[in-house]
Amino acid sequence: MDHTADSYWIGELAERSGMSPDTIRYYERAGVLPEPDRSPAGYRVYGDGDLERLRFIHRAKALGLTLEEIGEIRELAEAGIEPCDHVRARLRERLAQVEESVRELALLRDRLKGALSRAEKASSRGSVVAGPSRGPTDRRSTSRAGTAGKRDDR
Repeated sequence: MDHTADSYWIGELAERSGMSPDTIRYYERAGVLPEPDRSPAGYRVYGDGDLERLRFIHRAKALGLTLEEIGEIRELAEAGIEPCDHVRARLRERLAQVEESVRELALLRDRLKGALSRAEKASSRGSVVAGPSRGPTDRRSTSRAGTAGKRDDR
């Protein structure tokens, strides 16, 4: 296939799609973008359909679909099967995952707030949260000449 006004080399497709040529090649290897036609010199030649597929892949990934799920949708469409039911099922699954993550993050947030509150209260009372201190207020003696092991009674 020759390069025409309505076809793109990989660099042109990358620029129009906002993706890098490496990403486009990766999507080909992953099976979510079909192998392109080749010019007589062996260069990849893409069409408007490929640009639309890349835009779909970008939108689907933004919704959290995996490349595997995107590939399943592509296979259904290429087989002439309307993928709408499949897409809705995947979106429901992804929504359930996100809602579970939100619940888990809310619990983590509450635990962090509680821990921070306890730490701030302990700090304002001069307490140590992380464990015993060996700082300047520690009355135990360190090894000094002639007093090793003896209590410092200042």
